[in-house]
Amino acid sequence: MERLNHIIQKSYYPTIGVCECLASHFVISTVPAIIAYVFTDDLLLFAEASIKQISEIMCCLQRFGVYSGQKINVAKSKIFFSHNVYFVVRSTICDLAGMQMMDDLRS
Repeated sequence: MERLNHIIQKSYYPTIGVCECLASHFVISTVPAIIAYVFTDDLLLFAEASIKQISEIMCCLQRFGVYSGQKINVAKSKIFFSHNVYFVVRSTICDLAGMQMMDDLRS
């Protein structure tokens, strides 16, 4: 999981490097667009609810699989959205990620 966290961070800091999938984007901000918290073998990601962000996240997850030989279990993965994200955006993001929408953080 630390490797995945490194891949995510590397994709957002130009001084460290840019994810191949993000080569067309130049990141100026010093704050990562995706924040990752690692807990043993679990990962919690915070990101903007956008098509661009889910594409970048999926790119990093695929790269992690190539490097580690491990695969993210999308059947066990869920996406939670804040209340101000339109349902059509939620559905599109979940469809692109192949993950289910989570209605409540307590579940």
